[in-house]
Amino acid sequence: MLTHCLVAAFVLLFVGCSSVGPLSRSEEKIRASVLKRTHLGCSSDQVYAFIKEQHWQVDGESPDNGFHKTFVGRAGSVEVGSSYVSCDIGVTHFVFFPFATDVLAYWGFDKSGRLIDVWIDQQTDAP
Repeated sequence: MLTHCLVAAFVLLFVGCSSVGPLSRSEEKIRASVLKRTHLGCSSDQVYAFIKEQHWQVDGESPDNGFHKTFVGRAGSVEVGSSYVSCDIGVTHFVFFPFATDVLAYWGFDKSGRLIDVWIDQQTDAP
């Protein structure tokens, strides 16, 4: 009996710990966290400095086009900004589930290079 309780406690602890990391939060909470460091109106140089500080790799950018933001339950997308930069900021793995969730961040800038929007996109890939 004690062995079963210890095994159950270990499994619950292991599963619980796998889903409490900062990237397992909602898109809104991750966005709020990113906006604390890269507030609306800051320069693109400040955003690039933040990305470098976090040791993230830029995986998309354009000086001439904004990023394309999609919405759950709606077809199509809207272009945000006149330029953008994006990064894959991490991956969340859930124990005992055969999939991972990539967390992507997009920063959109106006024509003067000021931040106008941040979008966090969580994409789950299953085998």
